[in-house]
Amino acid sequence: MNPSPPVTSTGRPVQSLMRFEPLRSRRVNRTGTSTGPDTPADRACCTGTIVMMASRKQRHEPAVSDFLAGRNFERLVGFTDATVAIAITVLVLPLVGLTDLAPGQSIWGLIEQHQNQVVAFLMTFAVMAMLWAVHNRVLNGARGFDPLLFWLNVGWLALMVLLPWPAALVGETELDARSDSGVFLFYWGVMAAISCFSTAIGWHLERKPEMLHVEARVQRTTVDRWRGPIFAAYCLLIGLVSLVSPIVASYMPFGLFLVGIGFSSGRSKANRPASGTATDHPQPIDAE
Repeated sequence: MNPSPPVTSTGRPVQSLMRFEPLRSRRVNRTGTSTGPDTPADRACCTGTIVMMASRKQRHEPAVSDFLAGRNFERLVGFTDATVAIAITVLVLPLVGLTDLAPGQSIWGLIEQHQNQVVAFLMTFAVMAMLWAVHNRVLNGARGFDPLLFWLNVGWLALMVLLPWPAALVGETELDARSDSGVFLFYWGVMAAISCFSTAIGWHLERKPEMLHVEARVQRTTVDRWRGPIFAAYCLLIGLVSLVSPIVASYMPFGLFLVGIGFSSGRSKANRPASGTATDHPQPIDAE
């Protein structure tokens, strides 16, 4: 014998109410006129039905994210920093073996004898530190990564790890022979490629604002957009000039710091608020 279904205070079965009248808020008598709101029991029954339907929909339709964040992103940043630290440390290896002091030779004489290697180390160390600082600033504005950002970051890392090799070649090659060997072009070509990957990362994050922190979701200025491409073009220019005049090309790297100062000044002017405006706007991401 089946038990009778539960009824509300008005005498209607609860099952009928849940199936046909989940959103009714007023009762209607047989003549079709409204008789006032349903009783608390009716409203509670309707509310429970709606809650069950909503929770069931949430269980079957979870939110799917198209990028990885949290612990996964922290591990990617940690892996990037560790790889760059190893690559920048490898730069000193060509200098470690310079211990062949001749009788009566001072340390200054040894440094002068191997000045090409010392200069290549110092210059490459400074440029790698600058490239990492820009890359780190870009990633600090992000909160996750997708497959494309992952592989762009891997390409950037591969070139950073490769850079100590052309740096060692530059240190071992005589200045007059660089135009024939193409070592300088190879060295600055790798620099330009690193800048291109960093620029691509910045542009990709601009296209995917959901992967950025809220405070980093601001429109980049013209200075920020062109900083990376101009840096890469200048590196290629140094390499091409080295094919014609290695002496002139050897002084051109100092222009990189002037380019950086010029872009920093232009960025400060572009982000300077007008009179009477707030000054606490977040800085846009950039890349070079």
